Amino acid sequence: MNKNLTRLCSPGPNINTYSNLIRSTFESGIFTQGSLTKDFEHRIRAIAGAKASIFTANGTVSLSIGLIALGIKPGDIVLTTPYSFVASSNAIASIGALPIFIDHCSINIDVDAIRKFIEEECIIKDKRIYLTKKMLKKYHHRNLRKNSQVKALLVVDQFGLPCEFESILNLAKEYNLAIMRDAACAIGSKLNKISCLNPCGYDKSLASVSFHPRKIITTGEGGMIVVNEINLTKKIQSLVNHGIQDKESCYISSNARNSELSAALGITHLSLLRTIIDKRKVIWKQLAKALPTGCFFPEILPGVEWNLQSLPLICRNSSKASQIHTLLTTSGIACKLAIKPINTLLSYQKYTNISCKMAAELSTRTLLLPCHESMTEEDTEVLISYLEKC
Repeated sequence: MNKNLTRLCSPGPNINTYSNLIRSTFESGIFTQGSLTKDFEHRIRAIAGAKASIFTANGTVSLSIGLIALGIKPGDIVLTTPYSFVASSNAIASIGALPIFIDHCSINIDVDAIRKFIEEECIIKDKRIYLTKKMLKKYHHRNLRKNSQVKALLVVDQFGLPCEFESILNLAKEYNLAIMRDAACAIGSKLNKISCLNPCGYDKSLASVSFHPRKIITTGEGGMIVVNEINLTKKIQSLVNHGIQDKESCYISSNARNSELSAALGITHLSLLRTIIDKRKVIWKQLAKALPTGCFFPEILPGVEWNLQSLPLICRNSSKASQIHTLLTTSGIACKLAIKPINTLLSYQKYTNISCKMAAELSTRTLLLPCHESMTEEDTEVLISYLEKC
């Protein structure tokens, strides 16, 4: 395979800058919760336009801790997307809550479908939301009770493409629901000039980003919880660090801290963010002119700035997707069939048999194409030449 036509690429850091930061860490003898962590957190909250950010071990634990900080407990219900990497639902299930999947209208979750579920499949009593008996029978989760409440939404900016967060925020406020925004892939993406990492001005809203090596910016492993509510900030900082607050154990928690070494890598990578996005945009626009008939990239709505974390090609049917996938992979070009819906995975089938039609269709019709800053003009032309054959 052409080394530049892999699907994903993590940019190498500025070695001199990185070496200097690592050297300062060894000289200080502080390997966690030091000045580099604070610097990295400051840079992320500046990008987010938020009041606080807390560096964590990974993006999944960021989601779990965020949900706990928002008051989600075992047996509570969180409405979420089926069309995402399984980590988003695992974060819910790992704290004993129940993820219930709401279908899509496109790449991201359908806000109207969330509202319809609440109005038709739930009972609203004393400003609390419960599942109807009919809906309760469709789930077999160990913590599900008759009085289990719908408490939160966990929404995802899939492939780095911003979800309809303004509408989601309004809906959450209307029904008094917390929001955990999984912006794992969305650093650098914006909606109406507001970063996807910004949880906005709602005291029951948090955002999370991931710095896994597959992301556009990496710290090796790592995540960040982004906050605008000061009381939530103190609680999250405690939950990340064994529940300790003001030198006292205030919560039963674990260790989700990250290291100074990871922060150093994040700091050096962040300086490349704008360059990475701009290069990917050039490639995206070139590829858009050569798409096979009946295939398209996601619609970019007004006000959306997309970081192009991943580039999904949506085909007219599964046969066309399979044809393109076979041609590209046998030609040495990395290409991946997109995510399998979470509700169809063995780990989730055991407690629900619901279907999500749009998510199921997307999983068979969507391919992820190479689109990253290591691709040369020649690489892009090679990819275009194969797309034009389909």
